[in-house]
Amino acid sequence: RWKISTSDLAKLKRHLSETLPSTGDVWISSGDALNALLWGVITRAREFTGVPRDVRGQFCSSEESGTETFAMIANGRERSPGKKMARAGYFGNFIFAVHTTLPRADLLSIDSSTIARVAFAIRRSLHEQLAPRRRLQLLCATHRPGPRLALAHAQRHPQPALRRIARPRRLRQLY
Repeated sequence: RWKISTSDLAKLKRHLSETLPSTGDVWISSGDALNALLWGVITRAREFTGVPRDVRGQFCSSEESGTETFAMIANGRERSPGKKMARAGYFGNFIFAVHTTLPRADLLSIDSSTIARVAFAIRRSLHEQLAPRRRLQLLCATHRPGPRLALAHAQRHPQPALRRIARPRRLRQLY
């Protein structure tokens, strides 16, 4: 059975953070550090054991591409304006799929500075893909029939919280 203690995770984050440039707002979380480490371990295991890649999915990488893609789910409730959806004000799933694509060579390296760059790439993807403007684009894309249909449904819907969220003008104000 494998276990990574809280103190080991803090040491990993600290060690990787020390190899990052100390300019601007360059930082990584403990989750970024752990994800980078595990992504590299999985990539090396696949590479050295000859596990074939399943390239049917949207974010899968072929052998010829020379890249690997990491995908994760981020909780949208915690990232809603004022965290209003974090409480019981929103019923249903509110998640974002975040993906990062990097050269396979970076993931095959066991060098700390390379793993730190991978962790920072994950952090940068989270930041870019969960920026307010991007979240609005993702929310609007989920209403495929168009905002008018979503508004009509929301006006008939008994829950006021859903009516507020579905209004196109309100979406633009939130983000």
